[in-house]
Amino acid sequence: MKTRFFYLLIFLLCFGNLSGQKISGRSAIGSLHINRKVEQPPDLQLVESSVQLHDANNNQAIDANEELTISFSIQNLGKGTAHAIRLLVEEQNGVSNLYFSKEQQLGTLLSDAQMEIKIPIGSNINLRKGKARFKIQVLENKGFDMSPLFLSIDLKEFAKPNIALADFSVIATNGTTIKRKQAFDLSILLQNKGLGKAEEVSVSLQVPEAVFCLSENQKEFIGTLEVNNSKKLNYSLIANSRFKNDSLKLDFHITEKYGKYASDFSIKLAINRSNSNHLISFENVEVDKNIPDKEKKYPYRFALIIGNEDYGSYQLGLNSETNVEFAQNDAQIFAQYAEKVLGVEHRNVHLLINATSAQMKRSIQIISKIASKLGQDAELIVYYAGHGLPSENDKTPYLIPVDVGAGDLAQAVSLHELYKQLSATRAGRITVFIDACFSGGGRESGLLAARTVKIKPRKGSLKGNIVVFAASSGKQSALAYRNKKHGMFTYFLLKKLQETAKKQLTYKELADYISKNVGIESLRSNRKEQDPQVNVSQQVKSSWQKWKID
Repeated sequence: MKTRFFYLLIFLLCFGNLSGQKISGRSAIGSLHINRKVEQPPDLQLVESSVQLHDANNNQAIDANEELTISFSIQNLGKGTAHAIRLLVEEQNGVSNLYFSKEQQLGTLLSDAQMEIKIPIGSNINLRKGKARFKIQVLENKGFDMSPLFLSIDLKEFAKPNIALADFSVIATNGTTIKRKQAFDLSILLQNKGLGKAEEVSVSLQVPEAVFCLSENQKEFIGTLEVNNSKKLNYSLIANSRFKNDSLKLDFHITEKYGKYASDFSIKLAINRSNSNHLISFENVEVDKNIPDKEKKYPYRFALIIGNEDYGSYQLGLNSETNVEFAQNDAQIFAQYAEKVLGVEHRNVHLLINATSAQMKRSIQIISKIASKLGQDAELIVYYAGHGLPSENDKTPYLIPVDVGAGDLAQAVSLHELYKQLSATRAGRITVFIDACFSGGGRESGLLAARTVKIKPRKGSLKGNIVVFAASSGKQSALAYRNKKHGMFTYFLLKKLQETAKKQLTYKELADYISKNVGIESLRSNRKEQDPQVNVSQQVKSSWQKWKID
């Protein structure tokens, strides 16, 4: 009986249980194997060329006070499903004033499927210039993670707008003479003279008692005002017989989005006497608008652009007459031409407005070091508008930073040393535009205005692949073209670039055009001679004229 029971037990263990199911497992009698189906692993990969930065101005950088999105796609090339996918985002350079979500739950991704991932990023107005380095990880529940993605993105400081009065004009019944009980027209021109666009701009006019705004537009909403753009506002006003003052003071209050980048102003008009009539012409400056965009970019082309206008604010004892009229506008517009017409990538444009000695020297050093690493592949474009001055001792010409006076040229930038530093980079092409004179005069009275004798600067020899376009020669001054709100030299430089953007302009054609038009218009408008010059190195003496603006 015991023997039968033993064989029955063996039979059940080997062939099944009472329900007819196969038995798996281990017993003291023998080994049985478990038949479990093993799930295949996923394989998460980045979809090639899917990484994109979506920003409003499309400069492929994170601007201060901007919201943008990084997007990319992943795919599962494995045979198994990726479960509980997580996204981790880390900024590794310790950049402050950025905000983004550090973790996202992404769910499940089946085999052979794709998923688009978006990372919203924002910054505040205090973001500083630099570079952010993001480490982006896509993690899978069972450890089948995607290789980390690293992104370096340029950071841009807040570009401040600056809304201010650019010009105004008066039209009364008797020319510009305002009389009581007679309506007159006042036109003002507001301009954004800053480096960034102004938003939510509005203007409020406050009139004194017994003065009325017949046009009923004491409050005007302008909206957005782009860099260098202007807005003309027209008012119809009248003072009644009870207005007793001999002058009329009109106060204008300007506001914009941030409440700190607009300048209030007042206009004081004489009663019963003629008023100085201003010419409002910003709206008609054609070179500042409709700048052609050739779209083609040259990654190894770099531009250093300096516009030094405001010397009076940086040096005690100087008045506004020592400032260089329109130099800031010159530099800002040339920077736009550098990008759109000359093909310089935005990140390779170094723009300095009212630059100090330290700023100028540091920027020259940086752009020279970059070009040195590239050698013949590099192309350099240098533009300067501002004061120039020669040394009284050896007549060496200097570019003058806004914080350097005539008696401290050791802190200025020697033009000869600048050329030497640029040439030492061995760049394939170096082009310099100088809208300054070195005689001691300038667009207004110049830094040597108190001296009656102008100094003729010493010429230096050029080396390397360098061509210099200079605004004037010898003892001449570099003058303004007031009707166009530019330096005379710069206006015709921009004009030719605008007209020939779709053609291949040679350096000789550019030089001939500037020389002819500046020479004629300076005599016509300023009653003074101004004859631009071109200086070249010995190395390119026989070839520079065939160089092309492409």
